[in-house]
Amino acid sequence: MRIKSVKARQILNSKGHPTLEVEISTNRYTAYSSVPTVSSKSKYEYVDIYDHDVLKFDGDTLSVVVRNIETVVANELKGKNVLDQESIDNLLLDIDATYDRSKLGISAITSISQCVAKLGALESEMPLYKYIRVLYEFGDESVIKLHSEYNMPLPVITILKSGAHNRQNSLPFQEIMLLPRSDFRYSEIIDVYNALRSLDLIDKPKSFLELLDSVNKFIKKSKYRFYFGIDFSASRYKDTDTGEYILPNFYSKGEFYRADTKKMVKLYKDLLGRYEALVFLEDVFDEDDFASWKETHNLIEYNPSAVQIVSDDLTAGNIERLEKVGILEVANNIVLKPTQVGTVTEMIRFASRVKRYNLGLTVSYRSGETEDTFISDLAVGVGAEFIRVGSYIGSECNSKINRLLQMDV
Repeated sequence: MRIKSVKARQILNSKGHPTLEVEISTNRYTAYSSVPTVSSKSKYEYVDIYDHDVLKFDGDTLSVVVRNIETVVANELKGKNVLDQESIDNLLLDIDATYDRSKLGISAITSISQCVAKLGALESEMPLYKYIRVLYEFGDESVIKLHSEYNMPLPVITILKSGAHNRQNSLPFQEIMLLPRSDFRYSEIIDVYNALRSLDLIDKPKSFLELLDSVNKFIKKSKYRFYFGIDFSASRYKDTDTGEYILPNFYSKGEFYRADTKKMVKLYKDLLGRYEALVFLEDVFDEDDFASWKETHNLIEYNPSAVQIVSDDLTAGNIERLEKVGILEVANNIVLKPTQVGTVTEMIRFASRVKRYNLGLTVSYRSGETEDTFISDLAVGVGAEFIRVGSYIGSECNSKINRLLQMDV
């Protein structure tokens, strides 16, 4: 169960863009781990390092990262016990020794750590989600014990992308998502996807409200009951000079909606009143605008049993920012993305802090995904309420659903 070899290579992500895959072996097993290449990041996230050869993928190749892993990290990891996850994770952080993970790059650190966890599960003859639960239960930072109970996270499925993820769609949000009913079982996923086949929204140049009306109409007509959500990614629409949020194509194509905090809060309240099925609102204000986020409690109180006010850019996987969100009570659901947080040990610590503040947890995919299914096991292992898997079209997203189907505990 000691590490025998460490290899790394560039592979292609869902956009045909280079990303990183790590391969680690013991005498008995070999595991692989890959991470997404991210097209949009919060300014509070850790960084990646690239080759900066503009003739290759605009400089975003990773041969420097591959070389660092195989020449620097591999020598340090060889002989280490894969069951000692926390020590290996600490070693990775010691090798990097930068505040922003800029020596190795966050993709290298996360993919290596995930790969070690996969090997630990194989050596322990456990499914990965159960192995993650063991790491969670016995971690020094664990605050809330989950015991042996496993709950399946509710899938949050993207049906339309705009903003940084699809520049052909200039609309005041980043994604619209559908959620199956709260008593959903993964054995019903074929019914869910069959219903989604009749959805006709992709790349339609409609205004914001026209799109939401179309989604709502689809939900009412569908034989399968859905809720829906919106990732507003509001930081991208804030005018730094005026402090206003400027939302394009709002009531009609070409029309802008300008709003201060009070007007934005009213907008969100109006949307919740207009659409009974709207239950998931992500990144509703700028990532530095804690005062405006504080106003979101009015939204939570609107329907406290259902409405999720979700923090992604605001927390950005950062423990210190999570503590501030928990103390100020500015959201009731927190996103965990592995390459925002770092090592598996840090992911478990982050999830435990979320539970300590009695907040919901959403484990999430990223743009530029791969077919790696680690987040599916992570979501079940740490007891996440939701999992964002990306679109319902594409193997990089469906692989996560298929892994959840294998568990369906």
